[in-house]
Amino acid sequence: MIITAGEIVETLPIAKEFPPQFFNLFTIQKQEDLLSNQFLGEAFYEDFNSTRTQTGTFDNVFYQAFYDRCFRTLLSESIMLSVCLELTMRFDNVGLVQLSANDATPLSLEMISVYKTSLSEAVNDSKLICNSYLTNSTNKANFPLYLQNAASSQVSESTKKKSFAGFLINFENHNN
Repeated sequence: MIITAGEIVETLPIAKEFPPQFFNLFTIQKQEDLLSNQFLGEAFYEDFNSTRTQTGTFDNVFYQAFYDRCFRTLLSESIMLSVCLELTMRFDNVGLVQLSANDATPLSLEMISVYKTSLSEAVNDSKLICNSYLTNSTNKANFPLYLQNAASSQVSESTKKKSFAGFLINFENHNN
């Protein structure tokens, strides 16, 4: 995995006391897989992930800059959005339990819903920022694998449609 629960808490404007167990390994891996398949392209993501070191940095300076400047934020927001959706479903299914600690504002379904909407907008904005970073004239040559599989007519069924800058588009080759 590319990101840790600690990095998510550090990246997002949430209370540092937010329980890291909400960022379980399954949720993190699921969001990484979704972003790799639907946004970055598998070839780019596999190369990107393969340069991640044990210390949490990247061997490739261009990948490190991409991660630091925009991808860590996108990934964190995407994971937090998934957590908000999960919390909303839990509260909808079992009823809302008011949790209050240290005179904090009690958690409500409405608060989660507002945060979820804000995060959804933030994820879309972050996708645009990442796409712009990867495709601008200065950086484009440093990321040749970005959406490489989208340019091929031999892509698998699962990769024929991609979300590009937040929009679902069909990358099938129509040379007829």
